[in-house]
Amino acid sequence: MAETSEQERASLDRISDLPKPILTSILSLLPIQQAARTTILSTKWRYLWNSIPNLTLFQHALNGKNQWLSIVYHILLSRQDPVESCFFWFNFVDLYAFNIDNFILLLCKKGIQKLKLVNDSDEKFYRITSSTLLCSTLRTLDLSNCHVTIPPSFKRFCNLKILKLGQAPIPGHELECLISCCPVLEKLILNHCW
Repeated sequence: MAETSEQERASLDRISDLPKPILTSILSLLPIQQAARTTILSTKWRYLWNSIPNLTLFQHALNGKNQWLSIVYHILLSRQDPVESCFFWFNFVDLYAFNIDNFILLLCKKGIQKLKLVNDSDEKFYRITSSTLLCSTLRTLDLSNCHVTIPPSFKRFCNLKILKLGQAPIPGHELECLISCCPVLEKLILNHCW
């Protein structure tokens, strides 16, 4: 009798029979923490979450900054597949600067094309470092509550097509320098920049 119910259950699991690209597409619609929970469904699902091409990482989804930091490091370091896009939503304090810089560097090594950083802090801006500015694979960069300073060594964003800056100080000469370093820029959006 138990054998029959096992067969019935297996026949009802049609989702697991879908091709891997479709499954990862479905999982990419979930926050990464929920997608990672699917590992208990079956052996086929065990590492599937680690192939999601689009990451959404909300600091507020977890209790405590140390837990969030360790999970993000685990996600980025354990990935074998490229990351197409990543959305970080965090509340910046000075403690995070080094970690967020490392996250961006890891994403650049994974071929990130679309990066969105939202700093939820009303008190401090996250200062964009050269690791972000040296990421040659970026096609879209969306920054909120982030301070952009162009270092003299910065040459250009070769592939950047969309640049969005929101709620950030960027002096006119810095903005002009940034735009001139984006030869294929198609869209520039400035929202509450000064």
